[in-house]
Amino acid sequence: MTRGNEMSEVQYWSSLRGAWQATEGCVVSPISEAVAAPARADNSWQLIKSETRVRLILLDPEPPHPRVVLKIYRIPGHLAWRTFGMVSRANREFTALMEAHQRGLPVVRPVSWLEARSLGCLNFSAISLELVRGINLEDVLKDNSTSVEQRLKLAQETGVLLAGMHRQGMVWGTAYPRNVLIQEDHNDRLLVIDTPYAQWHSNNLLGSTLAMMDLRGMVRSKGGGWGFKQLERQALLTGYCADDPGLAVELRSLLVPHSTRQSKLERLKKRSANVLISSPRSKGHGGIYRFQDGGYQQLDSNAVSIV
Repeated sequence: MTRGNEMSEVQYWSSLRGAWQATEGCVVSPISEAVAAPARADNSWQLIKSETRVRLILLDPEPPHPRVVLKIYRIPGHLAWRTFGMVSRANREFTALMEAHQRGLPVVRPVSWLEARSLGCLNFSAISLELVRGINLEDVLKDNSTSVEQRLKLAQETGVLLAGMHRQGMVWGTAYPRNVLIQEDHNDRLLVIDTPYAQWHSNNLLGSTLAMMDLRGMVRSKGGGWGFKQLERQALLTGYCADDPGLAVELRSLLVPHSTRQSKLERLKKRSANVLISSPRSKGHGGIYRFQDGGYQQLDSNAVSIV
């Protein structure tokens, strides 16, 4: 990590590859503890998740810059050829979140995205998101201490969340409890945190076949998993359909978990559509963006350089 003297410049690493190598073999701090702890505000970082192809790093820049979570995606060398000419996951996720945030949907605010390519093939991509304190919806649902009343309320709130997205023509694509954050002390407490396979359409999708993919992602699968159980699906539909009980009755028979085979087929359809049809994307190879007056503007300066 280096610091410059002009405009409080902060540069953590020289490249995405450098960031990956710098975090190799580092101690992983528990996410919940790192997020809950007071901001260090000293330009430090903590590794909070480490997998073969994904790293999560909590960055603590000095004020006035916010704490952010940096997600780095690595493409193994022997698979890089598959990504030739493709939009990176970080680009898709950033652009979808940016568009959703500008439309007033409850999503985590994206800060930057970057990618590294060789001969048109991806090696790394990364997205940074403003840190939000909260708890994962999946963790709440699998906690035995969560009451029936709490589960029903969360199911209804999740239905309202999905309805807002679908009315604006957005298919989430990764609508699972693990991708919903329950914010602390906030009126609109449910927040979307992961959108790499989102699609945008020009029409209202409420109750459509595409919308059902998102709704089904929120219910408990036949093979187990964590989601809303059968008795909570009505609450989910009540929130989703609002003042249209007829639509709730119509969708009730469709809101059933898929088999493993059906789930894999649905996932393939979403990924294919994302790449070939409705993939949101931003131009270039990334940058840092400022949200101001209801819109996003890419910064020309290096006021904060993540890598």
